[in-house]
Amino acid sequence: MGDIRILKDIVASQVAAGEVVERPASIVKELVENSLDAKATRITVEFFQAGIALIRISDDGVGMDREDALLSLERHATSKLSTARDLESISTLGFRGEAIPSIASVSKFRIVTRRREAAAGTEVLVNGGRIEAVRESGEAYGTRVEVRSLFFNVPARRKFLRGPQTEAGHIIHQLHRLAMANPDVAFIALREGKKFLQLAPTKNLAVRVRDLFGLDWIGRLIEGESLEMNGLRIRGFLSQPGRGRADRSEQFIFVNGRPVVTSAVSGPLREVYHTLLPKGYHPGAILFLEMEPALVDCNVHPAKREVRFREPTAIAETVRHFAQQALAKNRSSVLITETREASLTPSAQPQLVEPIKSSVVRNPLQIATLTQTQMVSNAVAAKGAAPLPMPSSPERRKEPQIFLSTEQMEIKNLLDSREIVVIGKIAARFAILEGHFGMVVVDLRAARERILLERLLREMKQGQANAQVLLLPVIIDLPPRDIAWITENIELLERVGISIECFGGASVKVEAIPASLDQANIEQLLVRLIEDLTRGGIRSGNRMAEEAIARSVARLASAEALPTEPERIEALILELLRCELPYSCPMGKATMIPIPLSELKKRFGCDP
Repeated sequence: MGDIRILKDIVASQVAAGEVVERPASIVKELVENSLDAKATRITVEFFQAGIALIRISDDGVGMDREDALLSLERHATSKLSTARDLESISTLGFRGEAIPSIASVSKFRIVTRRREAAAGTEVLVNGGRIEAVRESGEAYGTRVEVRSLFFNVPARRKFLRGPQTEAGHIIHQLHRLAMANPDVAFIALREGKKFLQLAPTKNLAVRVRDLFGLDWIGRLIEGESLEMNGLRIRGFLSQPGRGRADRSEQFIFVNGRPVVTSAVSGPLREVYHTLLPKGYHPGAILFLEMEPALVDCNVHPAKREVRFREPTAIAETVRHFAQQALAKNRSSVLITETREASLTPSAQPQLVEPIKSSVVRNPLQIATLTQTQMVSNAVAAKGAAPLPMPSSPERRKEPQIFLSTEQMEIKNLLDSREIVVIGKIAARFAILEGHFGMVVVDLRAARERILLERLLREMKQGQANAQVLLLPVIIDLPPRDIAWITENIELLERVGISIECFGGASVKVEAIPASLDQANIEQLLVRLIEDLTRGGIRSGNRMAEEAIARSVARLASAEALPTEPERIEALILELLRCELPYSCPMGKATMIPIPLSELKKRFGCDP
């Protein structure tokens, strides 16, 4: 007997479920799409324990009779395709007939359905893929699906799920996408029995976006005029110039009503915004693309997240033209252009090298010798000027033994034994130190990052970082995934000085921030912090989570205005040299680079 065998139907369905049912949010997506295909005008979604204990989807769609209800549990049974040619003109969200049998194979499944004209409905109970009961039901017309004890028969799958807040965040994200794609459908959503989303049907997309994300969020968008070009109709919103994120979580792209991810749209958007956003950032977008079904292939991804266009170049050209047209008509983009042009006039050009004219800094600065213990001497100040104070004895501590690179040893030796002078700065960021040996260039921003990081870590070791309480709490609207991350990491954020709590479904309330941060734009700072940490996969269970948060806060705080006064530059350099690891910033980049006199002579071809 050979080794190859045909899998049993239940096993085959569980294998298929590995592609269709990635997590509870996948089930919500598939079942809501079925409701939309059934022409529902009202959909209710309920879930408990992030969808593991229960997911319940109810709709007022066309419903099914007894025969169709049973057939829907068979693999590859669908009402949306009949021949292979139908794949070339798919107009529904579902079409493969895999979702329901796959979901039923890994859960305790119940479906109750009734057609509007039928006197009675049908109830089917399924346990791990096996039908246990089929009976009449007196439920209202439409369909109700319940999924309980997800992955009860495949416990290994449960181990790969994230925390409850993260999984709930994915469910809410899917609901937002589907609700945005169908503003004419009413949505109600409940979590642990509490209603957190209620959307009335509307024909105005802006109203649906406002109801989902709030007035502040939609106020940051530009509405583009509907454009028809290359057989494509495109409409929607784009973010204002200067507003973006390091990920694409604020890009919502719909092709013929289907939420998708495609570089044929995100790529042209990035090209149009490349001079309007920092490097690595992506614009926000809510775009609806409508075209003939034959021009797009939806059958290229197991979860139908990606699509393939027949003419991707034409799609990219149309998206690019739509974005350029929207930005050209936006007044804020004109103001930004005028500001940029004004800043580049000759009178406003910054000096590349700015000398420091203070007599205090011009005097030799006897940088304290960087011994294995600490700095043991102070700066020699100008005549008549008070010397910089040395750290008091309680602050003195032994420096850990560290293996230094050749360049770091060179800096250490030069600073240990020489008198140096701060002679100027370059581009308002780099300080130049001169000595008999040559010079050292100090990156002031990298130096401040290192100082702030070590300060935060010391404070956190003592219990909690110093925080500044806001006079008035700040309410910030955030996407569901960000809310989920914050909820899971509130204790960590408090230890670093951020006092924050959830404030409604899509909002948080910030009451305190680290003392080193500026209060001017708390929302932007919080979003940047979340982006940095979520990209790094930082969670409360990670061993290095606290240090990662402190590193991100230090980097954000260092982005504020750098010191320009000679005394502050001098003080910053002295504080850097007191750090345990003064030679690199938290990201591992150098804080100081030595340029010995011998190297300068060599480069200029001078005699030794």
